[in-house]
Amino acid sequence: MSKKAVLLVVTISIIVGVVIGYMNAVPNDFVKTTPDGLVIEEYGYRCGDGSEFTLVPSSDMSTIDIVPATSVDYVQKTTLASTTDGTGIHYRGGDISIRTSASGLMLIVTGHATTTCSSMLPANESLF
Repeated sequence: MSKKAVLLVVTISIIVGVVIGYMNAVPNDFVKTTPDGLVIEEYGYRCGDGSEFTLVPSSDMSTIDIVPATSVDYVQKTTLASTTDGTGIHYRGGDISIRTSASGLMLIVTGHATTTCSSMLPANESLF
């Protein structure tokens, strides 16, 4: 092998090593964690009226934060508390409620039409 070929192989090896080392050292910005290191799961939903939001449950599922997409103006970031009413899973906070139904997740906002929402994740990874 010529000196140029050896130099090229060594250079490429060094670059690959640096890139792999960097990728392993940089934290994953897409995974959110609590201060004590617990992973915070986020679940995206898309509704029949075109609105989109993310649900971020507490570790014990007693509350869920609903975080609207930037294009949604009638849903505000709100913490919803679990309530029991005998009709399925139901969370409520302020003017916003979500509940499960046979057709999907219902988003109920005071002053707006109720809309059915579906998870953006596969069914086996969805929150509801």
